[in-house]
Amino acid sequence: MTPPLAHAGHVLIELPIYLGPVVLLVVWFKLNDWRERRKRERE
Repeated sequence: MTPPLAHAGHVLIELPIYLGPVVLLVVWFKLNDWRERRKRERE
């Protein structure tokens, strides 16, 4: 008897749900850091 193989369809749907907020936070912090460095360079 062969075990059933799972497909990646459920991963493609769940991955953005769980990793989306994490990615958005990382992008937000990087953008904020970039803006602060530019602001300090102008002063």
